[in-house]
Amino acid sequence: MKAFLQVGMVLAFSFSLPFSCNKTIETKDGEIRSNGKLYLKGSTKPHSGKVLEYHDAKKEKMKSRLRYKKGVLQGKSEYWYPNGKQEAVKHYANGKLSGTLEEWFNDGNPKKKEEWLNGKRHGEWQTWKEDGKPKQAGICENGTDVEVYDFYKDGSKHLRFRKSAEESED
Repeated sequence: MKAFLQVGMVLAFSFSLPFSCNKTIETKDGEIRSNGKLYLKGSTKPHSGKVLEYHDAKKEKMKSRLRYKKGVLQGKSEYWYPNGKQEAVKHYANGKLSGTLEEWFNDGNPKKKEEWLNGKRHGEWQTWKEDGKPKQAGICENGTDVEVYDFYKDGSKHLRFRKSAEESED
């Protein structure tokens, strides 16, 4: 029975090791090294966990909440203006933008929305003016715009640019 308990304790401890590094730190406690990865100051292992930054010393106004895995951005990263309104939400996979990126003006109106894949803009995107009216929209493939539309004052959408099939094959 004693041996069974010892084995159980060893297994429980060994399964907890990979997760023990998932720690929340503040930006000031981390450092980006020459390999481009984030480390807790004084550590030899890349950081996994959340990184928080504040606009104020009292830590009442969140500036950013980033998630790291093995030293690179992973998952949802969030940013706020000093007034508390959301500034941006970005998604990362293995340190590269992947998924929806959204930004807002400091009054809460949308600023831009884009789709990303492996660090390149890929898919539909749109930008807005500060008054909330649409500005431009388009489609991007592998980091290159293939269609761009402008919005006029009356709200109508007009094609500015379309990449031809021949150009796409280059």
